[in-house]
Amino acid sequence: MNLRSIFLVGALALGPGCARDLEPFLGTYTATGAVTFSFAGQNNTQPRSDTVRVTEGDTADILLTSEGGCALPAEVEDALATLVPNTSCTENVTLPDGTVLAATLVVTSGTATLVDEVITLNYAGTVSVVYEGMPYTAGFSSAMTLSRATTARAIAGPDALRAR
Repeated sequence: MNLRSIFLVGALALGPGCARDLEPFLGTYTATGAVTFSFAGQNNTQPRSDTVRVTEGDTADILLTSEGGCALPAEVEDALATLVPNTSCTENVTLPDGTVLAATLVVTSGTATLVDEVITLNYAGTVSVVYEGMPYTAGFSSAMTLSRATTARAIAGPDALRAR
């Protein structure tokens, strides 16, 4: 069997049904919810809002990126996207007194479930900051509802305007 035959057999074995449909996830979303921090036996829950852009990923199916640039890769299976574990990112956080800290998040688990135009995003992990020269690490969990603001075609650029 030559190389071309092996490739053809492999392609036929995968079939057309194996491709993941990412399109329903793609777009820009308005996100609201809460984040709970756990530090030294204490929990602190704070409201949270953000704009999240969902695009096709390079190393994972999709990438969920916050306004602050924190990008979380996820693998999609039907209407469920599972965040890639142990993904880290750094984002600036402004404290109530106006102090800006660089917070490093390590996401250990999470899912994004799509129903109609809404994604329910739940994830958890650790967050580390240095405040007044001292390092601090806390656990966190976040529960967000992402409501679609635009579709992928609307943010895709000029090619999206062409008739398909």
